[in-house]
Amino acid sequence: MTQESESPKPHLILASSSPRRKELLKSLGIRFEIVPSTVEESTLNGESPEAQVSRLALAKAEDVMRQFPGTWVLGADTIVVIDGRILGKPRDEEDAKTMLASLAARTHEVYTGYALINSCFPEERRVRHVRSWVHCRELSE
Repeated sequence: MTQESESPKPHLILASSSPRRKELLKSLGIRFEIVPSTVEESTLNGESPEAQVSRLALAKAEDVMRQFPGTWVLGADTIVVIDGRILGKPRDEEDAKTMLASLAARTHEVYTGYALINSCFPEERRVRHVRSWVHCRELSE
């Protein structure tokens, strides 16, 4: 096989199938591959939103990094918090409608944790989170 026909190794593996994250990395011109993590997203009793998104982002990145040692892996996790309560993924369409209704015409918090890791550079590991306030407009049924 010639070098021209080989696919170049990606600079980054995104441990997520999120269309928004994919779009963001593409807009930055970063060459990456998508390999979704199989980590179970869970909430631990007493865990703060900041700790939860950081823990899950790192767990997702580590899960995928095991398959691709020596490659930079980006894991991320996002949650929505309203009235001090973490909203999980909706169970079904009715649950999604209930969640959206609880957000309508209100401001809520969105936490995103991210982890950038590489098995060859453990001292360069970065795990951070950001918090944003989002106002949702009034929604019709």
